[in-house]
Amino acid sequence: MSRLRLVGLVLGIVCLLPALVWAQRGVGLGPKILLQKDVPITITEPGSYQLGSNLKVTNPNVTAITVAADNVTIDLAGFTIEGPLAGEVGYGAGIMTSASAGRSYVLVRNGVVRGFYGAALPCVHLGGRGNRVEDLRVDNCPFGGIFVGTSGVVTRCQVSDTYVGIGLETGSMAVDNVFYNTTGPTINVSGEERGGTTIKGNNCRQCGICVSAKSLGNLIKGNVITGCNTGLDLTNGASFYEGNLLYGNFTPVVGGGSPNVDGGNVIVE
Repeated sequence: MSRLRLVGLVLGIVCLLPALVWAQRGVGLGPKILLQKDVPITITEPGSYQLGSNLKVTNPNVTAITVAADNVTIDLAGFTIEGPLAGEVGYGAGIMTSASAGRSYVLVRNGVVRGFYGAALPCVHLGGRGNRVEDLRVDNCPFGGIFVGTSGVVTRCQVSDTYVGIGLETGSMAVDNVFYNTTGPTINVSGEERGGTTIKGNNCRQCGICVSAKSLGNLIKGNVITGCNTGLDLTNGASFYEGNLLYGNFTPVVGGGSPNVDGGNVIVE
């Protein structure tokens, strides 16, 4: 081999080294893929997980995905997690944190969860602290649609055909969600004496918003609440409510006096 060709080969290898190193580093950095064959799934390590197919559960007592670690992201990637839809009432859920202690900083997003007839669990139940649910469609969950614990966030979700739409522990946020055909409160605040819950920009049809905890310093702002028996039930909390449109509700506001503060709302009976 001539010296010129040898120099060219060496230079070529040197030029390729950054790309080879980048490719090597990229191996294994993507999310772990979850498939139907893995159900029921228990996540025991922090990290990123993604559905690679729809998941179907036929046993009403089986939970599709149980999260038993903190700092977990689950991207449904547009797929559906579906329960039995009808029949025997059980204790399964679509996604839940481990029942013993709850988990922190779990994110669930971007897909559909439906049809879990849990006797005590909503379709998506993230007990713990700092958990987040976004861009989900949740339906046909007779007990409840979504629950997040302390300092959780639920945003841009569509919830229908449930009892409670979203359950919040105080200190959490429900922002820009849409509800239809809930037989109980679309948003229900629970937990004692913590306060600081924000409920903002939600569209609630047929059932209203309830602060069922003795919680302090809640903000209820810019929601559209229509066609409900009770639009806002503020009996048990201390909330500032402002800029809400309450239209066609049998009773627009219950318990609106002190310690609740009316910042100006539009009420059309």
